[in-house]
Amino acid sequence: MKKTRFILAAVISLIFSVACLADGRYIPAEKLPAAAKEFVKEHFPDQKIIFAEKEAGKYEVKLNDGTEAEFDSKGTWTKVDCNHNMLPDALLPQFTKNYIEVNFSGAYATKIEKKRYGYEVEMSNGLELKFNRLGDLINIDD
Repeated sequence: MKKTRFILAAVISLIFSVACLADGRYIPAEKLPAAAKEFVKEHFPDQKIIFAEKEAGKYEVKLNDGTEAEFDSKGTWTKVDCNHNMLPDALLPQFTKNYIEVNFSGAYATKIEKKRYGYEVEMSNGLELKFNRLGDLINIDD
């Protein structure tokens, strides 16, 4: 009887361990949601995915130019970091583009992240702009 319990406990532990390890691991780029693959193809056509990871229902990819992007479980982008390179213009909401053009001539966005309240945009000049969903600037951090 004790032997059966021990074996059952070992099997349950093994199953639990494998399930826990499934997240936070490298996955082939082909296993990304279709929307994430299409996003990369559309906004970064000259780049290749060199790393893809699934963790806690989210996906993270790294491109060969150093760009990093995060996606939700459906493949919708939540964060794009071009690591000091210019963010593709199409990723910025129009109100952020307008604000940057008027107030920061010569600077450009390098990172954008969707937040519950709106968007957080990092700039080439080191500033971080926070906008609410209505397009109002709510904070500037340096």
